[in-house]
Amino acid sequence: MMKEVTTKAKPETGQFPALLREVFASPPYNSDPRREMMLNHILAGRQATLDRILPILAYLNQEIDQMSVLDAGCGSGMGTAALTDAGFRKIVGFDLGWETIGLPLAPTRTFHPDASITFIQANGFKIPLASNSIDFCWSSFVVEHIPTPYPFFQEIFRVLAPGGIVY
Repeated sequence: MMKEVTTKAKPETGQFPALLREVFASPPYNSDPRREMMLNHILAGRQATLDRILPILAYLNQEIDQMSVLDAGCGSGMGTAALTDAGFRKIVGFDLGWETIGLPLAPTRTFHPDASITFIQANGFKIPLASNSIDFCWSSFVVEHIPTPYPFFQEIFRVLAPGGIVY
């Protein structure tokens, strides 16, 4: 049975660093000597995600706030939040298990207030979306974890609308 969570975006988008620091101040992270390094790595990762998206936005030259986006392998949702920061407003994120979909870092998921985001637990080999329903698929740090990526890409291209883009 697929579990689905739809969330109206939180208005405190600019609070990301403070919320992340709050998470790392509580157990189990507060006792980890690598806490500051992990925190800086996560913050840098979100900025790197934005840095990769911005050139794509310039190339697309479309109304990105109207595009439907798939964040394939969304993990904690940090990339999803970066997508909302970049201007995307309709996003579906999926990952294998709820433990990876933001539970450890849930407070770090701050989204643009106008964004509509749905997180689903799903396998990349059987994405529970209609064919031709996604305009832009974003998948970051995922393929290297898939032993046989060809079926994953087949499924991505099934849900991608004609003229859609995969990054």
